Amino acid sequence: MRVHAALVLCLSLAPAAGAWAEAKPTSQPTSSPARAPLSIDGTAVLPAAAVRRAAGAAPPHDATDTTLRLWLVAASSRIERLYARRGYTQAHIYSKLDGARGQRRLRMRVDEGRVLLVVHGVGTFQQILYRVDLQLPKNIFHAPTVAASVREIKRKYGLAGAYYRIGSQRPLVPAGFGALVPQRVLYVYILTRESFGWRFRLSLSSTWGILPEVGISHRGLFLEDDRAKASLQIAFPYRRFVFEQDPEFQWVHSRLHISYRLPALKKSIAPKLEGRTAVSRYGRSEPGLQSYYTFGVTGLAKLVLLFPPFVQVELGGGIAHTRVFDLDRGPEEPTAPPRSDEPLTRYVGRADMRMRLDRDLRRGDLRNTFDLGVKVGVSSAGDSIADIRFRTQLVGHIKQHTFIARARGVFLAGDVRFWDEEPLAGYYQRAFFGNRYWVHEALQLSLEARIFIKRWISAGVFHDVSTFFDRTTDNNIAVANAFGPSLHFFALDLLAFDIYYAFGFAPVGFDHNLAFRVQTVF
Repeated sequence: MRVHAALVLCLSLAPAAGAWAEAKPTSQPTSSPARAPLSIDGTAVLPAAAVRRAAGAAPPHDATDTTLRLWLVAASSRIERLYARRGYTQAHIYSKLDGARGQRRLRMRVDEGRVLLVVHGVGTFQQILYRVDLQLPKNIFHAPTVAASVREIKRKYGLAGAYYRIGSQRPLVPAGFGALVPQRVLYVYILTRESFGWRFRLSLSSTWGILPEVGISHRGLFLEDDRAKASLQIAFPYRRFVFEQDPEFQWVHSRLHISYRLPALKKSIAPKLEGRTAVSRYGRSEPGLQSYYTFGVTGLAKLVLLFPPFVQVELGGGIAHTRVFDLDRGPEEPTAPPRSDEPLTRYVGRADMRMRLDRDLRRGDLRNTFDLGVKVGVSSAGDSIADIRFRTQLVGHIKQHTFIARARGVFLAGDVRFWDEEPLAGYYQRAFFGNRYWVHEALQLSLEARIFIKRWISAGVFHDVSTFFDRTTDNNIAVANAFGPSLHFFALDLLAFDIYYAFGFAPVGFDHNLAFRVQTVF
């Protein structure tokens, strides 16, 4: 009976237990909150999926603006770190919060490091070669690729040095979401033992007026490793056209200089041929010498001794012929020295040494240099002449400011004719003093400071001093000083434009004038 009653009780409770089991709540997965919409544009060198994973999950769409903006900053940093790990160290992320409150959209734009390539240190033609050799896919900076390319360029062309840096320049260029930023620039600097290509220089000469000069140098013109150079000067007498009422054209100066060097033997010695011809008019303000024309032609054969990377010595000899015509002696003065205008041929020997002291790239006009030249000559009549001169430049920098010291010495002895004499005014004496002083001996020193203003402009001051024998006053030792302000421009990463206004004092009195020089520096 008891067993039967228990069985009946269990059967009666079973439906109730099933109903309770059906009524018991079951656990259901909760749905995640909706994320704010996110768009990422501008990916090219890295997969978009990898960039999105680096950004991470976006905040909920109903998050506060502060939360969304903080997330954009953090996500941008994560993406930039991803690019940096892959070698794209110039990548930058721009972000923006769009849409109405409660419906915000997250937007990101990737600048993967696009750069403008600028090559310094070589001429126009060689720049093209280096640009082709430099690996810069899609113009996007990739540090390992660029470093390897620069090393390969140095090895391939046998350069003294090659390196790069990242900078910026104006004008401003558009970036993400309307931002304007300076153009990012990849500067590649090439340090060569020699430079090739076109050269240009324009200066103000105290003797002739405006003096432009165009030159070109080329490697491998006829043979694999030869050197060919040519330069041409043609002066323009601007004073005549500016200050005279009825100016007439008058030839004042031209000079053609050419040279050809054969390939070096064992990279240490090379034969060289050199020729020069010039037709020039000189105006002087000395007793017995007012003006004259000269025609000169020189031919030399040399041996070039190479001591790489920074020293070069040239030894040689040849013939120099000078002819003077249209000599105007001016009013007769009993104290005037005799001036022979007979044609003169000399047999000359020359020794020249050039030292370039920089182991890093500098602009051509701001390099540390030392040049020494010795020339001796003897005419068919047995009269000899010695011409010794040196010049040096030392450049220092404090931050972006530049300080320059220059020195020059000239010594002429023996059968020195009036056309051999050296004008005092010029690059080392920027006050002209009416083109009065022509010397046999002189020592000149120039000091200059240039204060950086912007990347392309500096302002400065200078002081020139010259000590010389004044042959217009019985060979007394004289001193000429000049000082004044200056402006310096650097245009197109190629041209240096230096403007000086000189105030000077010398035995002849006070003088002041403008001086300038424009030149290619790479």
